[in-house]
Amino acid sequence: MPFPRSLLFFTALLASAILAAPVATAQQQEKQELKKTDTVPPGGSAGGPNMPDQNAKQEPSSKVEGTTDGPIFVDGKLNVPGAPTDVDTVPSKFSQRTAADDKLPIAAYASKHLTEEQRRAIRASAGGSSEAGSRALGGYAEIGAIVPLEALEKVQAFPDSVPGMTGTSYLLSEGKVLLVNPRTRIVVGIVE
Repeated sequence: MPFPRSLLFFTALLASAILAAPVATAQQQEKQELKKTDTVPPGGSAGGPNMPDQNAKQEPSSKVEGTTDGPIFVDGKLNVPGAPTDVDTVPSKFSQRTAADDKLPIAAYASKHLTEEQRRAIRASAGGSSEAGSRALGGYAEIGAIVPLEALEKVQAFPDSVPGMTGTSYLLSEGKVLLVNPRTRIVVGIVE
């Protein structure tokens, strides 16, 4: 005759309760041991609220002697020994250079770095009169303008002799050399 299911369940439950009793007692004894050795009073820290060394680990650099005594930032510039001074992160209200950069269209950042010597080389490389085709492209001599598809046949790549112009093409329009990103067809700079 097979063993009834309910009797099997009851036997398993009784066995687990008998085996779990010593484990629970051992855990209670362990908690009592910890309470005896714990020196921090409940509800607060041992040294009070103003003792940072007691409760948290501090960064080693926070205790180094001889660092700046004043504020870390002055007029938006980092005021620590060895910090760079000519940076683009200074807010525009403190830096004329940053204020001028903020007025530039985003597309102009591609040609912002060009020196006067590079601009002369670009103008010489483009050569010839820029009056040819200027009527067809009137109004596109503006940074951020998108060159129309029909004018793409007039876009030319710069020769390798022109420094700093890899990946940029040019187009002559309205007496100016338009620097064009050939992938996006956006005018990224103007050389007069």
